[in-house]
Amino acid sequence: MACAANHPPTEPRSHVSRVGAWTLRFTCAFTALLWSTVAAQERHWSLRPVADPPTPQVADASWPRTDLDHFVLARLESAGLAPAAEADRRTLIRRAAFVLTGLPPTAEQVDAFVADDAPEAWHTVVERLLASDAYGERWGRHWLDLARYSDTKGYVYGGEERRFVHSHVYRDWVIRAFRDDVPYDRFLKLQLAADQMVDAPDAPDLAAMGFLTLGPRFLGVVHDIIDDRIDTTFRTMQGLTVACARCHDHKYDPVPTTDYYALYSVFASSRERTRTLAEPARAPDRRPSEQVAAYEQEHAKRRDALAAKLTTSRTALEARLRAKAREYLVAVLDVESLPTEDFVMLLGDDDINPVFVRQWRDCIDARSAEDDPIFGPWHAYRELPEAGFADRARDLATHWRTAPANVNPHVGALFDDTVPTSMREVAERYGELFATVDRTWRGLLEDAASSSAPAPAAFEDPDREALRQMLYGQDAPTRVAEGPVVELEWYFPAAERAALRKLQGALDTLAFEHPGAPPQAVLLEDRPEPHDGRVFERGNPAHPGARVARRFPAALSPTDRGDFQHGSGRLEMARAIASPDNPLTARVMVNRIWQQHFGAGLVRTPSDFGTRGTPPTHPELLDFLASRFVEDGWSIKALHRRILRSATWRQSSSVSVEAIARDPENRLLGRARRRRLEFEALRDSLLAVSGELDRTAGGPGFELTARPTVPRRTVYARIDRGFVPSVLRTFDFANPKHHAAERFETSIPQQALYLLNADFVADRARALVAGLDAAAGSEPTARIAHLYRRLYQRPPTARELEAGHRFVTEAIVEPAEPPTPGAADWSYGYGRFDPATSRTVDFAALPHFTGSAWQGGPSLPDRTLGWVRLTADGGHTGNDLAHAAIRRFQAPRAGKLSIEGVLRHELAEGEGIRGRIVSSRSGLLATWELHDQQATTAIDPVHVEAGETLDFVVDFRTTLGWDTFHWAPVLRAIDGGDEVWDAHRDFAGPAAEPLGAWEQYVQVLLVANEFAFVD
Repeated sequence: MACAANHPPTEPRSHVSRVGAWTLRFTCAFTALLWSTVAAQERHWSLRPVADPPTPQVADASWPRTDLDHFVLARLESAGLAPAAEADRRTLIRRAAFVLTGLPPTAEQVDAFVADDAPEAWHTVVERLLASDAYGERWGRHWLDLARYSDTKGYVYGGEERRFVHSHVYRDWVIRAFRDDVPYDRFLKLQLAADQMVDAPDAPDLAAMGFLTLGPRFLGVVHDIIDDRIDTTFRTMQGLTVACARCHDHKYDPVPTTDYYALYSVFASSRERTRTLAEPARAPDRRPSEQVAAYEQEHAKRRDALAAKLTTSRTALEARLRAKAREYLVAVLDVESLPTEDFVMLLGDDDINPVFVRQWRDCIDARSAEDDPIFGPWHAYRELPEAGFADRARDLATHWRTAPANVNPHVGALFDDTVPTSMREVAERYGELFATVDRTWRGLLEDAASSSAPAPAAFEDPDREALRQMLYGQDAPTRVAEGPVVELEWYFPAAERAALRKLQGALDTLAFEHPGAPPQAVLLEDRPEPHDGRVFERGNPAHPGARVARRFPAALSPTDRGDFQHGSGRLEMARAIASPDNPLTARVMVNRIWQQHFGAGLVRTPSDFGTRGTPPTHPELLDFLASRFVEDGWSIKALHRRILRSATWRQSSSVSVEAIARDPENRLLGRARRRRLEFEALRDSLLAVSGELDRTAGGPGFELTARPTVPRRTVYARIDRGFVPSVLRTFDFANPKHHAAERFETSIPQQALYLLNADFVADRARALVAGLDAAAGSEPTARIAHLYRRLYQRPPTARELEAGHRFVTEAIVEPAEPPTPGAADWSYGYGRFDPATSRTVDFAALPHFTGSAWQGGPSLPDRTLGWVRLTADGGHTGNDLAHAAIRRFQAPRAGKLSIEGVLRHELAEGEGIRGRIVSSRSGLLATWELHDQQATTAIDPVHVEAGETLDFVVDFRTTLGWDTFHWAPVLRAIDGGDEVWDAHRDFAGPAAEPLGAWEQYVQVLLVANEFAFVD
């Protein structure tokens, strides 16, 4: 090992670093003193062990249903208040259905519960809801908010694949874990260290580590990626803002910077790895064996191409680094002035790369012992002040000559003849020595190769071999680490980065686009040589300070903590988090579950249990529930049952004037809180009552704004971290860029405007009315009664019946909007160009409009029509020449037309496209073949007859791949008319019919508060 001969120093050698280390020791000592004073008084409530408090005595012993209720009633009675009356049975089953599943109950389910007087009726309802797949989908979405779930990385470089290959696999794992009631302690540990908890290399539980690997990528800046992982882990699982200690000791909580960097070292000692997972249960035709074989063949081809390029690039770069050892060692002297990975550097082959300067710096610091045979002299010279350097260096040179046993003789010889006059000269001599060793070694290899002799394994001289290991050893500072491209691109010059990104992108894209692709997970695994890191002074990685061991924060360690001993320490960290002795874990999760049931947690800062967070409104109740949570085997469903059986949960939302005056925010829990549905529950409920909801579970995300609507549960919609749809932002969706502890609840005009004007809501009204005749007949009163039962699970009042009848009688049906001029003359489809006849044949219209594109189905590739797609600006060719993309213009009258436009293919990959203009009367008019280029598609004016078609046909040249194109032609009448047909301007989907009277009435019912709020 080149750099592991001695343990790293406890503090840096340079003057600047010594000052920083002194400052660090002072601040840590000050923080320790501060917190020892606090501890002497009383530890913060959240850091004390979880208690098991006795059940309080209450005056009204008839009200409590469970022990939980005693804690609530005791607080109410002490404030002179009484709880609200119990809600009616319709309200209870509706509330339970929405809380547990995010879907309304059916009218039949409500009727059955209302009529069931059996003592176990409520238990039966709760167990049915908890056992449903919908429960996992509802509560899985709550966790995804905390895990800052997204299907994309956020902002990335142009050549990097934006999508995560494993996002939906993690999402589906979370949903299954809630559905199957995986014990919460195991649920947490799997998300942090599944790689060390499961035996099979393709175990489905490996998907759990998406919790760590689905965060923002920060353009590959590893310090920010690790900071995000620390922040998300500890805010989610511990309710602590540990990341505040990145730059300085936490100002309020007992988290010194050393604890932050102890955790940083855990994650820095781990690296990403992609794994193929075992197949989940699928339909037999989901992945036919021939598709699987085709995928595996293409995957191996692209994987090997990337590996070969990475090996070639790594070998060439390491050779250049060894040859430039002199320049790098000189650069080490001024390493603090070099930019870090936070700044993008476009490096050429011969430029000094700060990444390797720091590797040299770290390697030298790791060999800081005075008797180190190679770098002992370096450190001794480094301690000399600039003033009088030569005089003091003379004494050191004498020392090296008189004590040669302590120094590698080749290093000692550097200072035999002349005394160095500066540290720069010392660095230059070291660099020349290493360069000489490298040239000598390469000469031996070349001699062996030319004489067909076996290549030498090492120098015969052990001292020279020790120097060679500094350049060729496994942890040599000239080594490019193993790992994924995203972690390695900082090592390479700009041109190599681009080439590697391109190959990695081709490999990633295959997982999205190939129908035979299996599920994959991106997990963390321990590096071969985990290491203790350094504190970054003021959070700046260019200024490393004292070393810190990998260990758990002291404030959360009930006994004297020890350093992590196994690998990176992730599993030990996970066990410490999921321990029943941890004072925060059970409290934080109990509070989150309470928050979803009651609209606010017992602690109203659910991800900040520190000193700046709010104290619990019912501290004994929080501890009571936390202790029972652990006793029940960390079962989340058992906690639901405990809450749902309580009289507290079953209260109505009615409130007295006195309660409003004394407890306006309902902190004492004297009533239920009326709550608005989140967007997912609102959208899913609209689909459920219209009878369209598709209960298909899992798989890649669908496009939320697609037209026609994809009627799956909203939790399966694709979430783009960089481009969250406006409808989600309007309805307070969690920001996927970071951990979201709770969703804001706003009431703004845009929400009402969406419900009144959105095609999605209008389409649900159409779907409901389409089935009215079969469900309720044609008599208005029966139809209105049916709608009320279906939407609100209750009968209408006499007043509502009368108002509804009057509405459908007097409603005004607006005429359909006229189409955009010219839009009716375009159509969008696929077909084949027949060279024998020079005509387009087998034209067929594309059946699916997404809202921005015509294609074969809701997702690409479509199982039948493949990749063929047309948008306002271009599109994509089909999977074969029989599925060319065809934008068809049909002349509304005879006349003469000019045709202009630009056909573009902007991808270096693939083999390019072929574009044609084909007349149904005259045949082929023009053709172009393009690869990563563009062509002006203006041709001579064309005479057309009424009804004649002009097809703008695009297919691929030889093979499918990278065949996206841009082409939006413009046609102009030049025979005296002023018509213009602009493909971009005229692009449109199917025309929407206006809502009829009954459809308008249904929409009114759908946008009413009774539908969007739960009592």
